[in-house]
Amino acid sequence: MKPFISLLPLFSIFLLMCCSIRNDEQDLRSFIDNHIRIIEPKLKALNLAYWNAAATGEKKYYDEQAALEFEVNTIYSNKKEFEQLKKWKETGNIKDTLLMRQLILFYNDYIVNQNDSTIIKKIADKSAAVQNKFNVFRPILESKELSDNDIENILKEEKHGRQAKKSAGS
Repeated sequence: MKPFISLLPLFSIFLLMCCSIRNDEQDLRSFIDNHIRIIEPKLKALNLAYWNAAATGEKKYYDEQAALEFEVNTIYSNKKEFEQLKKWKETGNIKDTLLMRQLILFYNDYIVNQNDSTIIKKIADKSAAVQNKFNVFRPILESKELSDNDIENILKEEKHGRQAKKSAGS
C-alpha cells in the first residue's frame, strides 16, 4: 500500500499535465477556427483586389488592395493574440504535429506584424505603389510605348538589329 501512496503525487502531476496539454490544444483549435472565420473573407477580397489591380492597372484597385492589406496586417498585429501564440509555442504543450505546424505558421504571421499601425499602413501603401509601378510600366522605344509582347517579338525577330539592342536595354 505504501508504494501506491508514494506514486499518487506523481500520478496527480501526470493527470494535471495531460489536462493542461488537452486544454491548450483545444484552446488553440478554437483560436484557429475563430481566426479563419475572421480572416478568410478579408484575404479573399485582398486577393481579388490584387488580381484586378494586376490585370487592369487601375489605381482604384491598388488603393483597395492597400486598404485590405492594412486590415489584414492590423489583425496580425494584435499583441494579445501574439502573446497567447507565443505562450502556446514556448510551453511545449502542443503535441499534435499538425496543430504545432499551424501554430508556427500563425506565430510567424503575427511576429512580422508586431509594429505600430502607422508603420503597417505605410508598408501597405508602399507595397501597392511599387506593384502599381511595376505592373503598368511600358518601355518606350523610338518615342513609341511598347507592350511586353512587342518587346518579345523584337527580341525574337531581330537578331543583330539596332532595335533588339535598344529594346533589351529598355
